[in-house]
Amino acid sequence: MDRLLNLMKGEQSQLLLVQLQDLHQFGVDLIDEYISKVAKEKKGENLVSQTKAAEQLGVTSSTMYRWTGKGLLHPVKIGGKVLFRQSELDKMKGI
Repeated sequence: MDRLLNLMKGEQSQLLLVQLQDLHQFGVDLIDEYISKVAKEKKGENLVSQTKAAEQLGVTSSTMYRWTGKGLLHPVKIGGKVLFRQSELDKMKGI
């Protein structure tokens, strides 16, 4: 992602061949990074996306949804994105 951002900052025109899936993932990663940055500034705590939280805990997004419904996790919603506090995830992992 950093290489693409550096290319975009350059003054020369570039022609890139990109698969739609890669472009989609780039957009998702860019938005997640921005939202996490804004959330951290507002809350003073590291927040991660639902996808990354599920990966850390080794569960599916469906399990994250169920755990949230049962009150085991307490997500933060910012701009329509569901984020989880890293400290809460660490407690779930037993760190």
